[in-house]
Amino acid sequence: MDESKELYQIGKVSKICNIPIKTLRYYDEIKLLIPRKIYPDSNYRYYSNDQLALVLVIKHFKEAGFSLKEIKVLLGRENLEYNTRKINEKCIEIDNKINDLKMLKQKLQFFIKESKRKRKKIRILKLR
Repeated sequence: MDESKELYQIGKVSKICNIPIKTLRYYDEIKLLIPRKIYPDSNYRYYSNDQLALVLVIKHFKEAGFSLKEIKVLLGRENLEYNTRKINEKCIEIDNKINDLKMLKQKLQFFIKESKRKRKKIRILKLR
């Protein structure tokens, strides 16, 4: 099979995955996602299909709150138990944040309710 059909230039990867070229270059710099092929004369970077999927995995991990360092460790390990444990820990962390936000929402709603109650009470007192 023709190798060029399996590889995508960095600009194409950027568009397909909706990620800045600068970010892809940074991932290469920190050895998180090294292009499948770099032509030395032009320094053009080319990525394979499986690397496109990897870009999306990296994006999802980032959205979940993993640091690039943590993502690099996760992607570099073959140990499924370790990765599962780390992902479960992140899920617990997300659940805790959700609970904290729900409590904050309840406090704000209580404040609104109390403010309305006090205003109503003040109006009644002014009418007397």
